[in-house]
Amino acid sequence: MKDKVHPALKRSEFRKWLKGHRDQVVGQSASGSYCPIARYLNDQVDGKEIYYTVTQEYCREYKYVRNSSGFQELFLLPKWVQRFVALIDSTVGGAVTQARALEAFEISGRAE
Repeated sequence: MKDKVHPALKRSEFRKWLKGHRDQVVGQSASGSYCPIARYLNDQVDGKEIYYTVTQEYCREYKYVRNSSGFQELFLLPKWVQRFVALIDSTVGGAVTQARALEAFEISGRAE
């Protein structure tokens, strides 16, 4: 079975989301639940019973089911997202500012 890429992971939309968080913390490095990509995806489904976590290669979609959560689907991250997450996670864990995320975003797109 071919790996599916999450349909909401578009560079232009993620960049727009980052730009909308001027001078704010947009995530946490080395955290699957608070990575800027996970925060972005979770903002897209705000109010729904779905949430996402991110590794350096995949994002996992979970759905809340009767006071618990169950794994639903696994999506391959596009190459630019994999590079972005690797850049964010390459430093010691901590808060990721919008400026830092934008810098990693620009670097992650250079290889395309």
